Amino acid sequence: MINPEDEIILDLSTSCTKEVAAAKLLGWMKGPRRLKVIEVTESGISGESLPYYSFEGSLDEQLQELREAAFQELIAAAEEDADFEELEEKHQAYVNAESLIDNAHRYLSDIDLELSKGNDSLIKIDQVKTDCAGVQHVYLSSLDKWAKQQYDISIFEDLKKHLTPEEIESKALENEDDYKLKYDPKGSLSPTRSRTLFTIFGFLVEDYVKRAPNKFGEDEPTVDAISKHIENLAIQACKPKKPPRGLGHENINNYIEEAMTIKKERMPQRKK
Repeated sequence: MINPEDEIILDLSTSCTKEVAAAKLLGWMKGPRRLKVIEVTESGISGESLPYYSFEGSLDEQLQELREAAFQELIAAAEEDADFEELEEKHQAYVNAESLIDNAHRYLSDIDLELSKGNDSLIKIDQVKTDCAGVQHVYLSSLDKWAKQQYDISIFEDLKKHLTPEEIESKALENEDDYKLKYDPKGSLSPTRSRTLFTIFGFLVEDYVKRAPNKFGEDEPTVDAISKHIENLAIQACKPKKPPRGLGHENINNYIEEAMTIKKERMPQRKK
């Protein structure tokens, strides 16, 4: 944290590049205050200082340096026969550095996806700064609004509002648990029940084909045609017009093929 006696530099920018946006989502470069003097050790800049540090170079380079520093400390601890607790601490620091890389990539990908929506994007482009700098800049206020909706974090509020790599993973697991609680509260989707569902799905696909033979094929289902049709139905049902995660036609292809395979295994065809 910044102490009253610390010398600071103010950064009152109202927009930033996508790389800086990703860094802010990681909890770095938070708010308008930067430390004028940052302590740099053999291991590099500490994680505690990063929220108040304007790094030079690219985000890639900063993440690479953090990972390399954590790795070297882990190796050094192992070579010095450090006790278990110290080794565990160094290993966790390395794991955290790897997680930061994964999260930064995820944030950058999500930002690009949001910006691809054009005028419908919650993240707004600072066109004046973009034209002046020659690099795309986004307004911080719009980034903050989007981040709250997307991840339930803020680039302006207290550091405690930021999610650590472990918390991001935990939040994803909580969402998965909520899904299971809602759709499978008894944990009853056993392998047998799963195969039964696939078998039922296989029957439905075959019946679907029989009702529209010219469109999907008469004997064997034209898997790609059916999956694209289902994907289109999902797109039409969604706002914005894109299929929910997992309902792209390639995924649907896999489900249909697996359903037909399981159905054939469980329901041998009659001899004619």
